[in-house]
Amino acid sequence: MELAGRKRLKPRRHRTDTKQKPLTYSHLEDFVACFNPANRHVRTPTWNSKTQDGRWRAFAREELLARDKASLDVFWLRDVSMTDLENLPEPEILVEEIMENLRFALANFEAVSTE
Repeated sequence: MELAGRKRLKPRRHRTDTKQKPLTYSHLEDFVACFNPANRHVRTPTWNSKTQDGRWRAFAREELLARDKASLDVFWLRDVSMTDLENLPEPEILVEEIMENLRFALANFEAVSTE
């Protein structure tokens, strides 16, 4: 079977073999320190109501069970580079901005193709 020029389908490698920035122990040091494998009863989260940008947070069992279907899909950190989804413009405005960007891109492609 040929897929887009490939002779066979290869499974994803999950980028564990990346050469630009391979995963090393130094990437996990903060986690290991907070996880405290030597004594799990002395774990110290870095998140609390005063330091809400802490990466390691403890959740009470009751808090997790109260979630929809006891979901463990929890997050509390916001990526500042991401769009604030709670304050998006109206859909009509978004559509117009997208169309304007597409028109601009198409005009650039047309200019390049006529050169």
